[in-house]
Amino acid sequence: MNSIFTPPTHPLKTRGFGNNIQARSAELPQTNLLQTRPFGSPAGVQQQQQDTGSLAEQLEKASRFGYHGLDIPVKASGTSPPPLPGSPVFNRLQMLKEESVQRSLTSEVDSLRSQGGQINPQDLQNLLSKLPQIGQSRDELATFAASRVGKNPNQVNLKNIKELKQEGATGVSGAPVFFLFDDQGQSIATVKLFPNLDEFARELSALKRFEQEGFEVIKSPQNLGVAQAGELGVLVSSVAPGAAIDDYLQRLGTATGENRSTEMERTTQAVKGNARALSELHSVRGGQVPERFLERHINAVKDIEGKLATIVREGNLLNLDESWLHEKIDQVVNDAIANPGQASLVHGDAHPGNFFWDQPSEQLTAIDTPTMHYSMGEGGEPIGAPARDYGNFYQKLAHFGVNYGVSLAEVEQLQQAFADEYQGEMPEAAVKFFRVRAGLGELMKAIATDDQRVIYNNLQLIVKLLED
Repeated sequence: MNSIFTPPTHPLKTRGFGNNIQARSAELPQTNLLQTRPFGSPAGVQQQQQDTGSLAEQLEKASRFGYHGLDIPVKASGTSPPPLPGSPVFNRLQMLKEESVQRSLTSEVDSLRSQGGQINPQDLQNLLSKLPQIGQSRDELATFAASRVGKNPNQVNLKNIKELKQEGATGVSGAPVFFLFDDQGQSIATVKLFPNLDEFARELSALKRFEQEGFEVIKSPQNLGVAQAGELGVLVSSVAPGAAIDDYLQRLGTATGENRSTEMERTTQAVKGNARALSELHSVRGGQVPERFLERHINAVKDIEGKLATIVREGNLLNLDESWLHEKIDQVVNDAIANPGQASLVHGDAHPGNFFWDQPSEQLTAIDTPTMHYSMGEGGEPIGAPARDYGNFYQKLAHFGVNYGVSLAEVEQLQQAFADEYQGEMPEAAVKFFRVRAGLGELMKAIATDDQRVIYNNLQLIVKLLED
């Protein structure tokens, strides 16, 4: 099979951290997770007409999960009425009360970590038992979110990300996400709902670790408040400034004429920023990557290989040879196990939809961070493979790009810019394994679309990678 994709020819650089990035100690600093700081706003967000159905109805349509009632504080016994909701006194009292509750929850997060990256069920239940319980309506969810940013609940508006009309993407997340707007139409917070409570716990674990490190280039949304709504975890956080790398790629793919070169330059700068941010994250180093970190990725690769083999046997996937596929994947897996490299903190799902680049501040915000939890041991020590982030992002630049209409030559330039800007050390075998892991996943997504162009593009990318 003739390939249509040729990756950059430069060897993966094995060098120390540069550009003023120094290897960081794995010892955990002590900082306050809930210390407030200014919010950022996603660019280009415009509101459409709101879906008037209840939150529960909308979520039922999407994911079939439910809510329960809201425990709203009522007037205490006695003759003095409480301050009225929305008044300055009420807001201050509520903020002080809820801030105390939220601060007490941060001490519970560290106990959620384990050697294997799993969540201890009893520790999770202990955490959940201390969360505020909120109800099923959108108004109740908005009221809680407003309380976490010190706003009058009558002067905010909560909208599902799917209700917003914006230029480009707003990131990629597998959980329902809402934006909270003030009465001026400014986005002031995000609200993320977790039907999977283990995933909720992993997100809290990752956000706390981000905050403890105090990174300069790579940031995470600030955890402003947590609650439980029935069987759902609720996280209120700050808004990521800038635009997703995914957004940059989409604009590049549709640009024409002189605008094409302008968008290429903008996208290149964003990709370089992403490389610097990942370099900083990976500078928190540990010992050798343990096999337990690789294990779930190896299992995922083997699972996808089995599904592809079934498709090949049924004659539905071009002329891919099943025995060749098995041999090549086995070699990639074995090479990675033999040389996994030095461990670090990693994002764990580093693709263009999970990173927002803000050019004015030259900062990058990582969203959708539960997978970072798997890169930490029981004490928060780094156990992740930096090649996971590097290989995943590098490969998905190609898959996302060709699907958006970015040319192969442009994809190669972006990959080269990313590789040149990244500072760190990792074995080529580990990088190739995680590139294959990413490529196989994108190929399976392409097959599910039944779009022959998308399938062909993604198949060619993974075949070329396995041939090299």
